Amino acid sequence: MSEKEICGRKLVRYEPGFYIRDWSNDRMTMRDINAYKCLDYKDKVVMDIGGCFGGFCHRAKQWGAKKIISYEAFKDNYETLKFNCDKMDNVICINRAMISGHEGTCDFYPARGKSLGVGSRLERRGRVKTKVLATNFSVEMNQHRPEILKVDIEGGEYDLFFNTKIPHYVKQVVMEIHLIGDYMKYNQCPKLLEIFKDWDVVKKHSITSGNLTTTAAWRR
Repeated sequence: MSEKEICGRKLVRYEPGFYIRDWSNDRMTMRDINAYKCLDYKDKVVMDIGGCFGGFCHRAKQWGAKKIISYEAFKDNYETLKFNCDKMDNVICINRAMISGHEGTCDFYPARGKSLGVGSRLERRGRVKTKVLATNFSVEMNQHRPEILKVDIEGGEYDLFFNTKIPHYVKQVVMEIHLIGDYMKYNQCPKLLEIFKDWDVVKKHSITSGNLTTTAAWRR
């Protein structure tokens, strides 16, 4: 592996000290990450669930985060995440999927082509199932005690929040909510939003007949 190549993918400089992958959707993802700026990161401990190539870590540090613990299940993404975060102070990168069950392994369906960041624990047509290491959501929160949760795990958010109580020390949450199919959009998503009914809305979700995702954020 050359200094500017990860898992066979050429890296190109995006900003000083930060790289994205050539022939990928990473540049578009960096634009999308700006939606997460709605929270107050100054001097906060942040848990980044779905770290991908490190774009959110890069921005969260710029926004003032004190410490970031970033989890990425897919090895190719994790290697780029680690490459980008190696020189960042107080950023911990962990090559694990986040689940509500016991730590060990779980099924995972990696994405290929340009959309490297949309691998999922949910079965997707045309994708080859593999196994990845997994860790428990509640255990990790109790270990690191984050004040902010950022979650973007391609539909896996429902497992986490349906089966885990959010601890009192978590004060802010931002996530990309996935709306793939009517069941997710009209059954699972409303139940997820109900969990945050007593929180203050920082960024309101948007559900239309055509969108496959929506970003929402809350604080308490």
